[in-house]
Amino acid sequence: MPIPRVRFTVRRLMLAVAIVALFGAWLAEAPKRRERFLNIAQASSDWDRFWFVSDGRSAEIVSVEKRRWRSAMERKYFWAADHPWLPVWPDAPEPE
Repeated sequence: MPIPRVRFTVRRLMLAVAIVALFGAWLAEAPKRRERFLNIAQASSDWDRFWFVSDGRSAEIVSVEKRRWRSAMERKYFWAADHPWLPVWPDAPEPE
């Protein structure tokens, strides 16, 4: 059975070049997204090292829900940094 011939027209070649250019531009953005997600994850990680928040006058213990939320944000953004080509779902609201 013979292989069918593919006809390359100018229109199809222009479409192929446009798709490759868009993919290249999107792929070039991935390292920047990875760096941004790593910065956010690191900030969440650094914040979680402290078990209390001080406003200068008094310190209050951070709630368990807030620590869990920060931990979830840290995991989410480390995952996003490992997969910068995938979309990232919105953050859950921060607990009070």
